Amino acid sequence: MLICIKSYNQEVIQNLEINDSTSITFAKEYRGDGSIVKEIRPYDYQLIPRNSQNIGFVNISGTITAQLLYIRVMKIDFSGDSSQYSNYILAPYLKRFSLIIPIVSELSEYSFSYSLNSYSWKPIANHVVCGDVYLISGQSNAITSDLDSLEVDYLTNKYGSQTAYGKFSRTYGDMWRHRGPWHVSEVTGTFQLPNFSVGAWGLALQYNISKQFGTPTCIINGAIGGTNIEQHLPPVNGPFFYHDSMPNDKHFFRHLNTRVYEAGVSDNIKGILWYQGDGGQDGPLPGEYINRFKPLYELWQQYFPNFGHFYVIQVHSFSYYNLPLAYTSEDQRIMPTLFNNCRVMASNSIGPHKPGSNHQIHFQASSYVELAQRLEGLLGAEVYNSPIVDFEAPDINYACKHNDTIWLQFTQNISEIYSDDLDSITSAFRFDKDSVEISLPLIYGKTFMFKVSDTTIQSVSYLGILPGHDPDFKCYLKNQNNIAALSFNNFPISTSLLEIDEYSVKNEIEIFPNPADKYFVIRTKNSSSLILRIYNATSQLILSKEIMQNETIDCNYLNNGFYIIQLIDKKLPLESKTFKLLINH
Repeated sequence: MLICIKSYNQEVIQNLEINDSTSITFAKEYRGDGSIVKEIRPYDYQLIPRNSQNIGFVNISGTITAQLLYIRVMKIDFSGDSSQYSNYILAPYLKRFSLIIPIVSELSEYSFSYSLNSYSWKPIANHVVCGDVYLISGQSNAITSDLDSLEVDYLTNKYGSQTAYGKFSRTYGDMWRHRGPWHVSEVTGTFQLPNFSVGAWGLALQYNISKQFGTPTCIINGAIGGTNIEQHLPPVNGPFFYHDSMPNDKHFFRHLNTRVYEAGVSDNIKGILWYQGDGGQDGPLPGEYINRFKPLYELWQQYFPNFGHFYVIQVHSFSYYNLPLAYTSEDQRIMPTLFNNCRVMASNSIGPHKPGSNHQIHFQASSYVELAQRLEGLLGAEVYNSPIVDFEAPDINYACKHNDTIWLQFTQNISEIYSDDLDSITSAFRFDKDSVEISLPLIYGKTFMFKVSDTTIQSVSYLGILPGHDPDFKCYLKNQNNIAALSFNNFPISTSLLEIDEYSVKNEIEIFPNPADKYFVIRTKNSSSLILRIYNATSQLILSKEIMQNETIDCNYLNNGFYIIQLIDKKLPLESKTFKLLINH
């Protein structure tokens, strides 16, 4: 296990040097090694972290030669109207002053200025906001630097700084400038310097949080394409932050850590969003991805204390065809069972991939927008107390078999409306035995059911992409919010039926007449309602409806031939009954 000790301590030293041109000198914050980090004052476009009471605190300290110091705070609200927020008059003691100013987290910008005579004002900082801080890290899908110019224009025009909500998005520094400045968030494309890019879905996520929850945000993105977990760990011998004299070698952890520290937000991270693992280089064996991730998680705890949840975007799984990816994806799926502050979101079905054979793991701009919407739901429920239902990706909860029927139970209801074609979905399942045929798939509440040709199977896998297919082949189970289920690999199939013994009432069912002409009758002694499914000879679903004990079914519209009648008891979904019915007009 890699243990790193912080090699810096925050120390505040008052600078007594007097600047005759301004008659004010701001105090400076020093690191333990003596190098200056910043002046103790707000900066243009800075985000001040808010506390649980929705308040942030701006610290202004320094020395002056005058007897009195006037500080003025102005506020520009969402509509663009400005108003005087507060005024402060200070009588410095031994020429030193220190002032802490509370500001509210809202869709407003604050400006700070000072005067030594109450009528001639000089600026300290403009466009300051108060809100929440998030970190993004990982590989290329986290920074999305391969966008073409049209995609960059689309994202900038819809979510960028010129929009009503985009102007409340902040970032600090970039991979080329670990020492600031603060800036409004941007997005960049292929062959462009990162500048102040937070990535495509980072930009959209910040916009959505401003719009939906009225909170400005800062995102600091430390992702680098093609990197494994080890490359996001600090150098073994340090240092763990940059000195001014050091060349920018873009060492990933050191660079991210320095930006977070110099921005003054190390203790105020609301969440960390991790999107990494596409290359499969971190999980060549089951459990290895988690083992490699643990040292990074420990570093987050050490250097970013008090961070809330961390959010893992599960990568595509080529189960049984690319085992390292399958193991990585499965490890990511089970991470919430090992880290109590972890949540996992699916990248399955977020939208179209970029065209070309080299982009099976990269997406178009609109897809990253969909990912931002999914993450907004997660953050909304956990950070902003939004009453969102089914904001997480559905996850496999239980799998069992009864005769030739497989029952997969998920953590949420599966939507028949949003899920893809059921036959396409079944093509994305694999088992521990080859050449297993699937028939009669059915979505029922939290359950996905189907029949299999081999009853000896013991495990099931659900892929993220079908090898050899278009990477945008639609084969996904989804919930009511259009969020796809997580992929899973080698999930065990139990022979123990959940709650099956709680009911002793049997489905004694009759279907008559058979053959049928204009109608047929379904009669059962069970008082619970049933789901009726009618399939033609090629397994195409013709009719699906809920029926009660005795029901007459019109079949005038059915062509002559054999049909499969499937009846599912709502209390006993595994106790489905199938009948063959002949229609003969």
